[in-house]
Amino acid sequence: MAKKLLTAIAALFLLFCFAACGGNPETHTVTFRQSGYEDVVKSVEHGEELTDVPLPRPKEGYEVVWDRTNFASITEDLVVTAVETPVPADCTVTFRQTGYDDIVKTVKRGEGLAPADIPAVRQKDGYTCVWQTVDFSVVTEDIVIFAVETPNVYVIFFELQTDEILEAGGVEITQLSVQYGKPYQLPTPEKIGYAFAGWNVKDSETKFADGVYLTLGNVTLTPNWTPDENGGWTGEYPGIEFVTVTFRQSGFDDIIRTVTKGETLTDIPQPQPREGFTVAWDRTDFSNVTANIVVNAVETLVESEYRSVTFRQNGYDDIVKTVKLGETLTDIPNVREKTGYDVAWDHTDFTAIRENLVVTAVETPKTFTLTYEIDHLEGWLIEEDSWTQSVTYDAAFTLKLPVHLEKKFLKWVTKGTDETFVAGVWNFTEDVTLTAVWIESESWTGEYPGEQYVLVVFREAGYPDIVKVLDVGETLTDIPSVHEETGYNVVWDRTDFENVTENLVVTAIKTPKSYTITYEIDDKTGWLIDGDSWEQTVRYGEEFVLMEPAHLEKKFLKWIIEGTQEEFVSGTWNCLEGVTLVAVWEESESWTGEYPGEN
Repeated sequence: MAKKLLTAIAALFLLFCFAACGGNPETHTVTFRQSGYEDVVKSVEHGEELTDVPLPRPKEGYEVVWDRTNFASITEDLVVTAVETPVPADCTVTFRQTGYDDIVKTVKRGEGLAPADIPAVRQKDGYTCVWQTVDFSVVTEDIVIFAVETPNVYVIFFELQTDEILEAGGVEITQLSVQYGKPYQLPTPEKIGYAFAGWNVKDSETKFADGVYLTLGNVTLTPNWTPDENGGWTGEYPGIEFVTVTFRQSGFDDIIRTVTKGETLTDIPQPQPREGFTVAWDRTDFSNVTANIVVNAVETLVESEYRSVTFRQNGYDDIVKTVKLGETLTDIPNVREKTGYDVAWDHTDFTAIRENLVVTAVETPKTFTLTYEIDHLEGWLIEEDSWTQSVTYDAAFTLKLPVHLEKKFLKWVTKGTDETFVAGVWNFTEDVTLTAVWIESESWTGEYPGEQYVLVVFREAGYPDIVKVLDVGETLTDIPSVHEETGYNVVWDRTDFENVTENLVVTAIKTPKSYTITYEIDDKTGWLIDGDSWEQTVRYGEEFVLMEPAHLEKKFLKWIIEGTQEEFVSGTWNCLEGVTLVAVWEESESWTGEYPGEN
């Protein structure tokens, strides 16, 4: 009896603890976790489907997806993690043709494949071979292009004498269209007093009979005859009882129907459909058919009521606008701005739109002015007090070289600063004025025997530039030290200074150091987290949030630094070493096990 009573009490206690901790068997949480972002938590009823699934945050150069896609019938709490898969910087375009090795071209993702890089398709006897039609202007994924091999159509011509007859239903036959590699059947001519003995290739003894057409080109045939001992053909058709109706559509085999002469053809086939066209036979009356007929399919372009205008800009998704045929498009999207460029659409007239348009953003690099100022020095050998030079954004530029009779030119600096300015690729978005810096030199002759020196500029934020002067091709050994900064690793972004042949700007890179917070729990009885400690990585100068433990019988009060009574709270990390924290608990008989808000 006592054992049953203890079991009941334990069960009630566990039920109380579960309720106190906010447990609800009817509701579950689905936590979406992505590195570098706060968790997104969704709630869903037990057994129901979660429909409000957030999208993972995009990451440049990666494909980002959740590691779970089925959110039907949720019966437990879930943690869904974002999986980031690197996307190759290059795409492949594979050209595939039966009987040949693939030809693979590589293109940077988002760029185009130049027409000159498209390989020639291999030609095949009897066929016209072309690549599938594909837009190569912007390639965003791997593509496989197949060769389309279309059999050529050739003509068999029949050359007869005036007493030789070749006709069907009273209609003279002079030629027959055939496809390379396809079977064909030759007609039979008639000649009074003779029996037909087959066809020959004109001006040769080569026989030509029914079969598969494998001749590369057209051919002209002439008939062979043998005298008929029974008198041969009399020139009459005793009782022609049927005629043929041939239905012909480009790209498809002929469909032939037979009907008794003078009767109505009722078994009329449907023409094959073609997207964007209406297709119909050029004859609709098939009553009283008395002769062989060829019926052709007529394809008429469907005139849509609307036209599309596609706005295309490199690096962005197309924007497609729809406008009624003949009307004016007024909802013109803005081009995206690009630093250092003037960007405009290559089409500006959107009145009376009558066809689909593709409008492309044209990016024109801006032009800026570089001004050289000389402080009116005596001995300055150029008559003007300043030069100007036009430079283009993203284009390489060189600097002019001043000359003085008594001083040697050292470098250019940006006006009003000590910042050294060197040649390179222009990436400034405004005009720049430069001032010359000279070296006193009594022995200098005032001549530069060739460009014999280069500058290496060491640049660190908050400190003046350090400039080293080298002969062209010399190795720099006197490399200055970076300035140390608390909590950061600081290094130059270049370490190789051998054979310096051009001006260089070397920049100091500052990276925050990483530290570890270790969480230790002294009183582990009732501790609700598996394991005896946690670890958390933090970075100097960055925000961090402390973890929070839970206990069945006690309420968490605060974290203190191990071995002290100093409280440690969330904030910006400015410690120069890792710390170990100990949890402080508050005895509370009345505490329910819930945290009503972050109080």
